[in-house]
Amino acid sequence: MATTAAPGLLLIQGNTTLRKTLRADLSRAGYAVLAVNSLGEATARLRLRHYHLVVCSDMQRSVSWADDYELLIDRRRMLSRSGGRYELYFPAPGMGADGVLIMPCVDPAAVRLAVNEVSARLVELRAMADAAPSNSRTHAQTTT
Repeated sequence: MATTAAPGLLLIQGNTTLRKTLRADLSRAGYAVLAVNSLGEATARLRLRHYHLVVCSDMQRSVSWADDYELLIDRRRMLSRSGGRYELYFPAPGMGADGVLIMPCVDPAAVRLAVNEVSARLVELRAMADAAPSNSRTHAQTTT
């Protein structure tokens, strides 16, 4: 029987203790987690490998959460905002991820819950995109 790989998460958290706690908690929840301490390291990793979700949990000082992670996100393509708990974006071009979750939070249970919610949402979106008819050029190539 074939097994499927755990969804890959890239966790950005500058606090070492919290980074280790979040990584362990998300790993126990069934995710393959790579935890990094900076946006620069995350950007480099995203150019080398594709991740299901980038989780940005660092508390920042900007007015807008998106300001802190604008290198990673496509600001024009927010997928959802959950009552001040988190924001979910499509990634910026060239970033290897299905989505970017911005959730400044120190509570591992709350982060895990949000990751589960948005991960399910991304899977649904991918299934809808896969089920949608291809563009006419692709369709023309397969029918001729």
